[in-house]
Amino acid sequence: MPMNIRAGIAILIALSAFTKTHAFADDAGLSLPEVLDQIDKAQAKLQDVQFSFIVSYEYGGIGRGRGTADSSNKGVLAAPPPTVGKFFFKRPHLLRIDQTKPEAQTIVSDGKHLNIYTPSANQELQGSWLAFLRQAKLPLPLLTFTGDFPSSGWSERYDVLFGGYDDHLYRLDFKPKTPDAQPLTLWISDDTFLPARGELGGGQEITRVEIRNLRQNVNIPNPFFVLRVPKETAIVPL
Repeated sequence: MPMNIRAGIAILIALSAFTKTHAFADDAGLSLPEVLDQIDKAQAKLQDVQFSFIVSYEYGGIGRGRGTADSSNKGVLAAPPPTVGKFFFKRPHLLRIDQTKPEAQTIVSDGKHLNIYTPSANQELQGSWLAFLRQAKLPLPLLTFTGDFPSSGWSERYDVLFGGYDDHLYRLDFKPKTPDAQPLTLWISDDTFLPARGELGGGQEITRVEIRNLRQNVNIPNPFFVLRVPKETAIVPL
């Protein structure tokens, strides 16, 4: 999968029901049903959100790699460098990602269309947001913020397990019921009941997301989500 698309997929981790668990938080925390209820309430009040993110990758136990074959590991492909940027979302479906590392890139969507602009390539990829989601096979709980998969549908493809409460964070583990879904773990802030970090995948390939400087309901103007590129930019169908 191209790096520009992979980076867009990975940051969506920051975006996230009945379960089969009996676990509870410690004395200072809430039970799993109470946590899920607070998440639903927090998302219902959310009109827009913005935050900085760092996405790191680990392939076969090699994390934060150089993106090239590592001779010390007998040709095993090292993980790509971390992805760094800012994320913006406004209901109902406005999305913008400003990536700064490993290369500058802007990704926008209105819930129907997807545009990915890479200045170094002088190129804008254009395609369908829904087709992109189907092709990417994203774990569905990652799409709750964008409205593509509400938490009420989590139990259709995942068992949601309570992983404990520590350092003001609730841990939720999503165990796939179907072979096309990937394991997912979210750590939910007890202040905002929004994700503070996440981990996607397992075994030989893991993606981790850290969320920083989260702000919500700051009334981001709609024109901010319109992609503007130089006239000479090449347009390429996605």
